[in-house]
Amino acid sequence: MTQMDSSEIRDVMDLYGFATDTRRWDLFDRVFSKNLHADYGGEAAWTDLEQFKNDFEAFHAVLDSSNHLMANCISDIKGDKAACVTYGHWVLVRSGMRDGDKWFGYGWYDDELSRESEGWRITRRKLRMISWEGNSNILNPAGDVPDDSFKVPIDVTSLYAESEAGTIPLLKSIDGD
Repeated sequence: MTQMDSSEIRDVMDLYGFATDTRRWDLFDRVFSKNLHADYGGEAAWTDLEQFKNDFEAFHAVLDSSNHLMANCISDIKGDKAACVTYGHWVLVRSGMRDGDKWFGYGWYDDELSRESEGWRITRRKLRMISWEGNSNILNPAGDVPDDSFKVPIDVTSLYAESEAGTIPLLKSIDGD
């Protein structure tokens, strides 16, 4: 593992947040592999980068703004492969919603990356949430709906529970599994 590789992987993680918040979906080509497998919870899963970009564009189109803070980026690099965990805090804003204009999410991205000819790219991503607060109807494409008729489509867990279950690729990589 070189310091340069770690820095380049960190740049990929930061670019994801920036691309999302600026809605520059073309920048996802510098973040994700064309052979992407992304799981954001529930039915939100993709194996096609173009569909992923299209769906993100449609989802974010109804928002007034978003802010993705990418923090604590820890990676283990072995040759042209890497496992990485990056903490995330997200704010989604949708003005005029009956129960509030903001939704806050807290969790981490569990990523596997490959060094491709253009640089490091995420090949596998699983978003894991530890908690959320605010108006979950902001996540609903239909907007305001009667209370309790829309449920946040993301399960919550803890980093500790996932560690104990042995499901974190970064820890498997560090432990040599």
